[in-house]
Amino acid sequence: MSVPTKIYLVVVAVVFVVWMGVSTFVAAKDTGPRFITDMGYLLDNSERFTAILRGRVDVRDVDGRPIAPPEGTLVVDVRARDSAGTLAVRRIGSVQPDGVFEVLSLPHGLATVSVQLGGGETIWEREDIVVGGAGTLDPRIDPIDLGDELFFFEIDVRGPSGAPVTSGQLAWRKVGTQKPGDDVTFDGLAPVGAEGQARFFSTSAVVDAVCMVPGARTELFEELYLDSSIDLGPGIAVDLKVAGELPDAGRWSLRAVLTPVELAPKIELSGQGLLGGEGRSELGTSIYAEVDAGTGRALIPLARGGSYRIRWDALRARRHRFDTLKLPEGEIIDVPTGPGVYQVESTFPIDAFLRKASRRR
Repeated sequence: MSVPTKIYLVVVAVVFVVWMGVSTFVAAKDTGPRFITDMGYLLDNSERFTAILRGRVDVRDVDGRPIAPPEGTLVVDVRARDSAGTLAVRRIGSVQPDGVFEVLSLPHGLATVSVQLGGGETIWEREDIVVGGAGTLDPRIDPIDLGDELFFFEIDVRGPSGAPVTSGQLAWRKVGTQKPGDDVTFDGLAPVGAEGQARFFSTSAVVDAVCMVPGARTELFEELYLDSSIDLGPGIAVDLKVAGELPDAGRWSLRAVLTPVELAPKIELSGQGLLGGEGRSELGTSIYAEVDAGTGRALIPLARGGSYRIRWDALRARRHRFDTLKLPEGEIIDVPTGPGVYQVESTFPIDAFLRKASRRR
């Protein structure tokens, strides 16, 4: 063997020993397995993530009767690591109305499993849950008994007319978690369903709540119990008058869309939650109304006052489909926060409409 070859092999051996020493040192200093978040890595190494975690949550009311969790109200947070302890992943799964949950694409090994409210509050947690193949079922999670620390609310919501509200949102918070008079930050959010009820879980038997229903007053209701009811007073509406030249009413219909910019009262969630991620503050959604072709007006009920940006949609019925032109967002209008019907005038962007319409021909 030549001298240069011997030198080369010695250098390679030294580099290998140094590399092994450094990697061992790093592993010894590491506080735990490495959580994999790179989707490319997960896809390229999918054979390492074939385990399944299945379980069931047993939820009951104060009288011991089973409850079907509404979708999204309970989630399962799984932090699983492989048997070698060298990598780990985090997965989030929803608890279905029958209490069953299933989390896929996990490494074979052990996991820390927690059941949480949709807003992120942990109710139950256990470590070293066995994760394996399709037939693997750790008895500690079948079922998971949440005990008597969870309370199920069914809040009846009635509108200004006294009839049940069939849409909207209810933000709630546990009583005593904030300073007196602070009505800004809330723990969770629940939809008001078609039956006129907001259904949600809390770890407190008493909550404060704010209902956001277009056309009804947005106010704080304090100390609500499990089967309370809410009667909403008259709220806010915008009587929008469309000014300027309009498209041919025989061919086009108009829709005014208001998108919140800054709302009052301000309402935020204290924890961004597992399912919603970031950006769930302000809890505002766009609302629209059709423009009356004869009067050029649109009455738009709102849940809260504040600043809204207006946008116009022009719709034309074609054979078997609708042709919709979404025009650029326009001016910002300010709406008072107190109850009432407020007249606002806005000019339709006819030039932008004609340019878009000519390209659609």
